[in-house]
Amino acid sequence: MMIGSMAKNGPLRRASMRLAVTGVLTLMPGLALGAGPGIWSGFYAGGQIGINYVQSNGTSHATAFTYGVLGGYDYQLLHQHIVIGGDIFYEDNLAKNHASLIGPVHYGTHVWGADFRVGYPVGSKSEWLPYIKLGYGRVYGTNDLSGNAGGPRYGVGAEWRINAQWSIMAQFMHEAAGSNVDNLINNNWTVGANWRFGAL
Repeated sequence: MMIGSMAKNGPLRRASMRLAVTGVLTLMPGLALGAGPGIWSGFYAGGQIGINYVQSNGTSHATAFTYGVLGGYDYQLLHQHIVIGGDIFYEDNLAKNHASLIGPVHYGTHVWGADFRVGYPVGSKSEWLPYIKLGYGRVYGTNDLSGNAGGPRYGVGAEWRINAQWSIMAQFMHEAAGSNVDNLINNNWTVGANWRFGAL
């Protein structure tokens, strides 16, 4: 089964990619100046696991295990009340059987891309970071689902800074990829941990 017209890119996907790239580029002044005044400034790398929900045109949805890795940079500004950041990521969503008119279709997805996020630190030491994300992901079908397509992704999450090195997070991300927004839906609910290179 082919993800229909996956090579096509609509204006919304191009706009989301430009926004993700622009968001990462806005971090360059922070990179040049070093870590900002807040505890969230600095580079990080981590991993996450969770549940993937995927549905392609002509098949039912299915849920499967997902895991991924990411790396990025955060910068805390405006008197420590706002955190902006960007990351690059890779996700592997395992294959499951999906019902269709022609019988079971066995597929999963791989996704890579970039996200831009904005958060507002809360807590006595600003150790909690609720945030929103907007980015771009390239989705690759696996097994019975061939082809690939890009699309916008967005979601929400929260991260907790445990100590100088570690933080844990929970996140939901939604993506619609393909020639139209109904072509392939890829949603992830994940939890994870990040190793942070900046000091508290």
